[in-house]
Amino acid sequence: MREQTAHSSVCFNFQIKDARRFRVKSRTIVRWCDLLEKEPVILLHVDGHDIHRQAYGFLSLHDWILDNPDWPTKAEQSPIIAFTLNRFTPVDESGSNFRTAMLNEADRVLGNRSSIWRTRQTQFIPLSEMDIFRQFGRLSRFEVPTAAIAEASQLQGVLVGEDMWGALRELWSLPDRLRSTPAVTSGIGGWLNVLSRTPGNHTAIRERQEFSRFVKAMRLYDEDKPYPMPGFRWEEVKCWRVFFAIFPESFRLLQRLIANQSFWNSDQYRTALMLISTLARGEDGTMAMRANDLLRKAGEVLTSSEVSTYAEYGPVRQYLFTRAEAEGGRQLRRCLDFLQRYKTQEQDWELRLHRQYYKNNDAITIRAMRSKLERPKPRDEHTGAITTAILERAERLVTKRK
Repeated sequence: MREQTAHSSVCFNFQIKDARRFRVKSRTIVRWCDLLEKEPVILLHVDGHDIHRQAYGFLSLHDWILDNPDWPTKAEQSPIIAFTLNRFTPVDESGSNFRTAMLNEADRVLGNRSSIWRTRQTQFIPLSEMDIFRQFGRLSRFEVPTAAIAEASQLQGVLVGEDMWGALRELWSLPDRLRSTPAVTSGIGGWLNVLSRTPGNHTAIRERQEFSRFVKAMRLYDEDKPYPMPGFRWEEVKCWRVFFAIFPESFRLLQRLIANQSFWNSDQYRTALMLISTLARGEDGTMAMRANDLLRKAGEVLTSSEVSTYAEYGPVRQYLFTRAEAEGGRQLRRCLDFLQRYKTQEQDWELRLHRQYYKNNDAITIRAMRSKLERPKPRDEHTGAITTAILERAERLVTKRK
């Protein structure tokens, strides 16, 4: 079925069943999911047990995969996937709720801003929406180092991908036997080597859990209710950074959080500032401008008073670092001055902040800082001097303890 919208047409795919159970072959689900980013798939159940009146229920497959982020595992482990009928929405008498749902799905695949689930392609994280579900356990590894992006730009005539996103995605999806070709040079080769490492099962479970929290946050926002946000911990932030990059309307979560801080704690506020930076450094010029404006709005409150406690230090420091990450230049010097000003505290607040972020382990902080300097991502390009200063402080502390 093809639905005509105001400016474009969308091809809808329907699966209709009238049995007491709604069961579909797993390989069919996989095939449908490959269509989902361009064509909606709708499951329609017909209850015809009353000969005088039929009742209809519908379920968007996109909604189902959001609720079941482990669907690729389910499809691998069982030849059949059974859908629970109580998850189907009854079609009302006028059919208006069904039409609204179909229009929402059309907005999603057309990339209209009215859809919270519209997606975008970013060369910084070359993943599609369906890739997220298939790559739990290694999501943060897909953030491309600057060196790999530079090398890939020289290969666009060799690779099939029409743009940088397509070229980079083609590179990571190459079979192992092709990854040793001369085209896969040091920057790209290092990135692919990191991607090829088998993730632990606990990491995959954690990333699925974080995705479910993200989905819940987006839906609660749409219902105008308070929603969960990640804490100031690396294992949470690394996932949400990917989600925010691929689902641009997640920016709404940050706007509401900055405007209504009382609903969230200080850790979540600091994390929001980090996520704003992800969008401020993106290729989308309009989004980058909106993100930078939001940062400045946050700064009007954060930088209006002196810092006298660690609780006050954290948000101000994160704001200044985020501005430096997004803009460099004067903002970099401003952040360095701030770090130097509070360096003489009896307890080093900066290292305390990194212990909170990196599992209370100075060794992990040191490894993370070295990685940023040796294999910087685009978001690290402006903050090398800050990273160097933090690394030196952490190394001195570790040496002093020995």
